[in-house]
Amino acid sequence: MVFLEPDLIIGSKEDDIEHYQKIGTTFFLPYWTGKTTAGPLEKFRSVSEIFGKEKEAEAWITEYEKKVAEARKKIVGIIKEGETVSIVQLSEKVTYVLAAKNGNYGSVTIYQMLKLPPTQSAWNIKDGFESVSMEVLPEYLGDHIFVYNGFPEVLKQVMSTELWKNLPATKKNQVYIYGDQFHDEFVMEDPYSMELQLDTIVNTLLANKK
Repeated sequence: MVFLEPDLIIGSKEDDIEHYQKIGTTFFLPYWTGKTTAGPLEKFRSVSEIFGKEKEAEAWITEYEKKVAEARKKIVGIIKEGETVSIVQLSEKVTYVLAAKNGNYGSVTIYQMLKLPPTQSAWNIKDGFESVSMEVLPEYLGDHIFVYNGFPEVLKQVMSTELWKNLPATKKNQVYIYGDQFHDEFVMEDPYSMELQLDTIVNTLLANKK
């Protein structure tokens, strides 16, 4: 990082801050506080304060919240009353179920912004996600399942199993694949990415509805 000669460094790991301060002006913006993390809008506000751009940040947040409200209207009725939603991330070695709070890979957009109802299992997860075996995965799943497409080959293998084929959500065509191998908007939480996440999830639901 030294050769980049940065004018400003924003660090999220406390252990690195002292090292960064030797390179240039540094602000500490913690990602985690205990076992919780601030939501993307709160992080955006914190960054705007560093640059003295609070008014601009609030203006964007106001417009974003209007888009969120419009997005909710578009998907009314797709998840019916009493139905629940799960978010799953499949990797080569582990299967993750994302929490109702403090999650990532689109969980904030799905649960907090669009207010799609999590399962009780998702509410019970405290650390953002929980790794589970395929054998017990069905116990964590809701009526609708979002699957983050981090590893397409793994996803293909899992979806070809009898376990997956026999899931109620699979039989009802209520499985939604989103994302693209960790190179997409769902890895980030900046304003541009949050808008893309919103559009992607809404369009995925609407496409499945047809």
